[in-house]
Amino acid sequence: MVGKIKIGNLTLISVFKHRFEKKKTLRSDFRDWSLGLWFERSMIVGKKDFSNTKKWGDGMVNSYTIGMDLLICKFWISWDFGGMHLEEAKKVPKS
Repeated sequence: MVGKIKIGNLTLISVFKHRFEKKKTLRSDFRDWSLGLWFERSMIVGKKDFSNTKKWGDGMVNSYTIGMDLLICKFWISWDFGGMHLEEAKKVPKS
């Protein structure tokens, strides 16, 4: 299950997966049994000058993710300020 909330420039994405999902993906997140709490920071392309691919390096923004791995389920929340996401990229006219 995936949920998305946009508040101004902030985008929150939450994901919940469990071991018994009927839809199987190519990448299995449940190869091992793990417990833990984790945090990740990564860089993504921002909305500023998105249509000009040569300026993507100048418009990078931070994306933060915090998650929890339990034996039969995984949950994480990702947030960023001004990042571009796939469904938004489809709406931008190509120049």
